[in-house]
Amino acid sequence: MTRLWLTAALCIAAAAQPQWQPDLSYVERDGSQLKLDLARPPDDGFLHPLVVFVHGGAWRSGSKAAYAPVLQMLAARGYAAAAIDYRLAPRHRFPAQQEDIAAALQFLAAHAREWSIDTRRAALAGDSAGGHLALMQALRPPAGSSPAVTIRAVINIFGVADLPTWHLSTEGEKLEGLTAGQILAGAFGTSDRSSPILKDASPLTWLRAGGPAILTLHGDADPVVPIAQARLLHQRLQELGVPERLEVLPGAGHTIAANDIPQAVALTLSHLNTYLGSYPSAAFQRIDSHAHIAPPPPAFLALLDQLNIRLLNVTLIDPFQPGYDKPEPIASMAAAIAAQAGGRISWAAALDSSGFESPSYAARESARLRADFARGAVAVKMYKAIGLRLQDALGLYVLPDHPAFSPVLETIEKDGRTLLTHLAEPLSSWSPLDPKDPHSAFYRLNPAWHMAQHPERPSWQAVIDARDRMLAAHPRLRVIGCHLGSMEHDVDEIAKRLDRFPNFAVDTTARLPNLMLQPRDKVRSFFLKYQDRILWGTDLMELEWKDPASAIQRTERMYTSEWRYLVTSDSFPTSNGPVQGLALPEPVARKIFHENALKWIPLLNSSAGSKP
Repeated sequence: MTRLWLTAALCIAAAAQPQWQPDLSYVERDGSQLKLDLARPPDDGFLHPLVVFVHGGAWRSGSKAAYAPVLQMLAARGYAAAAIDYRLAPRHRFPAQQEDIAAALQFLAAHAREWSIDTRRAALAGDSAGGHLALMQALRPPAGSSPAVTIRAVINIFGVADLPTWHLSTEGEKLEGLTAGQILAGAFGTSDRSSPILKDASPLTWLRAGGPAILTLHGDADPVVPIAQARLLHQRLQELGVPERLEVLPGAGHTIAANDIPQAVALTLSHLNTYLGSYPSAAFQRIDSHAHIAPPPPAFLALLDQLNIRLLNVTLIDPFQPGYDKPEPIASMAAAIAAQAGGRISWAAALDSSGFESPSYAARESARLRADFARGAVAVKMYKAIGLRLQDALGLYVLPDHPAFSPVLETIEKDGRTLLTHLAEPLSSWSPLDPKDPHSAFYRLNPAWHMAQHPERPSWQAVIDARDRMLAAHPRLRVIGCHLGSMEHDVDEIAKRLDRFPNFAVDTTARLPNLMLQPRDKVRSFFLKYQDRILWGTDLMELEWKDPASAIQRTERMYTSEWRYLVTSDSFPTSNGPVQGLALPEPVARKIFHENALKWIPLLNSSAGSKP
């Protein structure tokens, strides 16, 4: 990388002023302090992805100082960015340089909370020898070093990929007065191209499927590291299926010419945005308060650990859906999942309406729920079949305020549990299918829930009014209206209920698309005003795990997208055109993604994963 590129990068930086921390001592070696420079976004309570730069100089010269402008440019774009000095050859031979990189990463990880660094999203970048060292650190950390950060991407700027085949071209017969052999001997202790030492110190040796995404920038007239090195790397990465890109800069030598600067900067930012994302992440544990999963594969639990997310596995009983019409084995399976998940997963039982007209129903159902509470259920779900499909002996539709359920709700209240209510459907269910409606695809596949096809059933207003009467009749029962309480079409409707019923909260489960169709400022004001009454939930639905790898990728994309809509001002596509994210401040996001779940479902506090 050249000073020209860095200066240009600084000139196109965003207006936000980063925090600048130069010359931080990260480790002592041989009586001297090794230092790094750090630039990071202004403190906002969130964590930011990390990019660490390693300077070039044939492993024997160079300085972190050249990177100062690009660090500040990246900090203005949402990244924490560092550049390090390291011990130099020939006094210090490889892997000393890589050991220093590992120490710098451990130092940054140790201060991650203090400096708002997201260690789970990191990239390494370097030019020339720095490109080689960045690749080696990402592919084969030195023995004994702990994985302080997760390296997801590498930017390799004309770095050496394969030491045994690296030679200076005839145009660059010497580098700083030295031949390639002399440079290798000084840095690696040998110039013998057949030596195992050089193979062991070559990134090409350690490439693997599933490795970090690699962007290589290389001039096709480079006399110091000929383009053949980049092509070797490119070919092998393609064979392994590793995400990568080789961008050949026509006519460029061992530098980036002025006319290539805009492209180089754009490619670098694109690579970082794709594989790290410039958006902030949570400094707290997120709680998905509404999910539905069967026994998950270990890789899913690993994802929850990686993202620091725990979830509430919500069971349901639907008397009209075979396989879900009885409490068992659903409840036992949910209890077993929670017991095996190490605190990452809690579970909610479900209200069973079968036999609700029997005189013994309330006592029987209360006893059954208490048995579920004894094995860990922290809440109870009341499902939408009540109000929309369940009928009594006379053929009348049973609404949620039916007297048969009242004693059971009192049991839930007395036992300190929370009632989760999925009652009614989106208002659009009572209208003809509209391709612009977020739920039209669901109704095409599930016509039993498309109320426009069932005019004999209760109206949306009738079910909502019955739900409201239930809330009024049980003022001490904590109730969460799932799916924004089925009032997702208008936040003003939700606000009326939140104002009226202090015991009522709502979750966002599967309803963010509806919010995106409403005026952004109105929705944001709603979240700010009722920040203590809104919980985050997703409706994650994995009941079969037919393709675990795809399911896990899909889950991570969903978690990322929902987070970004709520906490950034990014643009999101909708049927009515792009909409801007809500950019909620960190204290509000902390409530919605964490604190409100613990407040409204208090027994989540007793689970092992309830750390902040």
